[in-house]
Amino acid sequence: IPRAHFDNFGWGFVTIFQIMTGENWNAIMYAGMRAAQETHWDWAFGILYMMLLLFGQTLFLSLFLSMLLSKFDDCREELAEEDERKASIKELKEQRKSLMALGYNEDYEGFGEGFDGPDGEGDALVDAALAKLAGGAEALQDAEHPPLPGQPVDEGAAAGQGV
Repeated sequence: IPRAHFDNFGWGFVTIFQIMTGENWNAIMYAGMRAAQETHWDWAFGILYMMLLLFGQTLFLSLFLSMLLSKFDDCREELAEEDERKASIKELKEQRKSLMALGYNEDYEGFGEGFDGPDGEGDALVDAALAKLAGGAEALQDAEHPPLPGQPVDEGAAAGQGV
């Protein structure tokens, strides 16, 4: 008994799978046509084998291509996400560079001594605004923080004696 035959369901299934994958399908077709010569249906077996071969090859090719395209889509999505991350990092670096050019000090978490605002009084204005928010106008009257423009100067506080 040859390996590829239709004597029972299991071997028939294996034989059809072998034909659909294209493995030695022509030898199986000729063996089936020889066995059917007595009934004069040998041409029908030839057509059946050709249909199984075409259907199987199309099926396996489409499965292979769908898996391949799925992997390409996954890779394309990963590359797009990586490009987005790189663009975000580049934008953040540009923002950091422009802040550093303005005199932003990372340790101070604010603008450093090199920062000049539109009035030329950058540090004093920023510090004064922060102090005013934190403790009112009285907190501005010490040696570290000069008074706001237009604010009266207390000589005792300016000398470092406190309020």
